[in-house]
Amino acid sequence: MKLIYLYVNNFKVLDDCEIKLSSQYIFEKEKNKIKIRKSNIEDGFFSENLDIISLFGRNGTGKSTAIELITLVLSNNIPEYCNIVSIYEECGCIYSYSNMDSDIEVFSDGKEAISIFKEDLEFEKHSLVFFSHHVEPLTKKTKYKNTKLFKYKDCSNQAYISRINKKVFINKEVSHCFDLLSSFDMGGVRLNNVPMVGASYPIQEVIKYLNRINSRIFKNIKSISNEHNYDIKELLHKIILKYNNNGFSNVEIYDRDISEIDIGTVFDKNLLTDISKDLIKKSERYLDLLISLDTFTKIISDKYYFENINIYLLVKFYFNTILGNKGIVSQHDFLYQMQMDGVLIYNSINDYKDDSIDAYELYHLSNFIQSTFKYNDEGRFDIPNYESFEFVKEVFDKNLDLFSNFELKWNGISSGQYSLLIMYSRIFQELKKGDDLLVFIDEGEINLHPEWQRNYIKELVEFFSKLKLKNQKIQLVISSHSPFVLCDLPEESVNLLNKNEQVNFFGSNIYDIYSKGFLLERTVGQFSYEKISLAIDKIKINRNDEWAKKIIDMIGDGLIKEIIKDIK
Repeated sequence: MKLIYLYVNNFKVLDDCEIKLSSQYIFEKEKNKIKIRKSNIEDGFFSENLDIISLFGRNGTGKSTAIELITLVLSNNIPEYCNIVSIYEECGCIYSYSNMDSDIEVFSDGKEAISIFKEDLEFEKHSLVFFSHHVEPLTKKTKYKNTKLFKYKDCSNQAYISRINKKVFINKEVSHCFDLLSSFDMGGVRLNNVPMVGASYPIQEVIKYLNRINSRIFKNIKSISNEHNYDIKELLHKIILKYNNNGFSNVEIYDRDISEIDIGTVFDKNLLTDISKDLIKKSERYLDLLISLDTFTKIISDKYYFENINIYLLVKFYFNTILGNKGIVSQHDFLYQMQMDGVLIYNSINDYKDDSIDAYELYHLSNFIQSTFKYNDEGRFDIPNYESFEFVKEVFDKNLDLFSNFELKWNGISSGQYSLLIMYSRIFQELKKGDDLLVFIDEGEINLHPEWQRNYIKELVEFFSKLKLKNQKIQLVISSHSPFVLCDLPEESVNLLNKNEQVNFFGSNIYDIYSKGFLLERTVGQFSYEKISLAIDKIKINRNDEWAKKIIDMIGDGLIKEIIKDIK
């Protein structure tokens, strides 16, 4: 049986409150009688086997409490102190349950509804899903016990807060998102053809390594003998010329001892940026460049290295690497060149080269990144599916220092749109099970731009229509503060809590909805309202008040501005 109506006498903030849960019926309560008749909303108005009901009202009016009460009723755990009337529909027949002290009569099209008892409800099957973006650490949430007939899945951010930074949870979330995207075209959320990308920020990464290398080498440069001074200065001069660093003249370079030149000043941010760009362009594979620079950094960071190395050969090798026409091809080639130039302490390259399984994974990751690598500020590469994400993330986690600044992110969506992706992906996991569902979405549009809020109901309809099974029935209950949501729902779908009369906002303009649907005291911000009110009071006393004139000139509504100026 489908729950289509609740009347509650006293439950937390809900007192003498009606909650309709079907758009296809109209409910009229008069004292101890409830009359039901079919509405003008046809089957399939939203979509086949999909009905949408909403809960609106000011904060504190009971939207969350209403969701809690509905869940308690369907789990057959009605609190003893709570008096309710619940009405159900099945195959066109209307059933009613009541635990009120006084009898409540329920009529459907003039016929008395079939009365049922609490024991009858114990044999009804219900599957519920709850989603909310809100996280309220101090709020005590009601826990519902799942049984063979009652299934409740809380997939809200609140429910997952303790797991949100754990690797298994993150991977599962990403897996669910890819799963959704393989079945549902979220073009409306402007996801690109490749849903996820990696961002490597190549220039920043190379500069990071160059700074580490420079700080290690240049503090030992004074130990270069006089006979090699000229060679190093000539290489330094070539670097300055190559990258058009006009801050230094030939005289400054050649007329000083190498130990007197502030190398750190020569290698300023602009020069490092140009060198980094050049190294990236020359290298066949970007990740191999980073691995080689990382290896070089680790070698020269060994505390015994400078005790056993010729600093002249090291600086010469480093400067020639920067000046060379050939890029860094691989870690092996880089180490081989170091060996040939006499800047390795040990004789064998294998003493430095990593031949482990991790190195094999890095090799494959390098191929993967280079296959779609885009040379720009972000250094993007594509993550087309979950298997690719899992592989990349695993290698990143094993090599945290190497990939500390790399990012994996959804491609081309804002944080608000990402919140929509998460909501859909979690609900999709429950939809796939095939049960008829009552789905609660608490302010699902809260992070969205107003234009996306305007499309929210349409997107929800498309989501459920496309992904639910053919005969699967969905009863969707949403709470919201958005006027765009309210204007997309017929009167029969709207519960205005703590508001006596029912108002129809379907297709209405936003001004009417804000003033009536959300019970606002005024449709202008309170801060500006108080400033303008004070300006009006001052104008009434002194029409030449300078402060008041400035405030009036700031008003954006031209008509209001002119009316205030004419106040006598």
